[in-house]
Amino acid sequence: MPGQNLGKMITVPAGADLSASQYCFVKLDNQGRAVLPTDGGDAIGILQNNPNAAGQAATVMVGEGISKVVAAGAATAADYVSTDGSGNATSNDTGDVRLGQFLDSPTAQGQIVSILFQKKGATA
Repeated sequence: MPGQNLGKMITVPAGADLSASQYCFVKLDNQGRAVLPTDGGDAIGILQNNPNAAGQAATVMVGEGISKVVAAGAATAADYVSTDGSGNATSNDTGDVRLGQFLDSPTAQGQIVSILFQKKGATA
């Protein structure tokens, strides 16, 4: 695992209990709170802590950098990354927002691996 080289960090309120979502992708809801994204959707970054109630501080890496992330399943290093509906990293499908590239090759769901977080927009 290449480890971490965290990009810019911000702190926003959690929109829900995110205690099981450390190292998952998050987006902002319409009140500026960190919540889990939709499948293939956009994300502002990767949650670095585990707030256990709405309103608690959620620390999110939002700038380009290397972060740990929870894998949705098997993938190959250098695959482009998108998110599933639980904020886990999955290989990018057509129409998904590209959020970076795997630096490791996860072999199972729930495995923590490293990615290069680098948003590129939706793929064609």
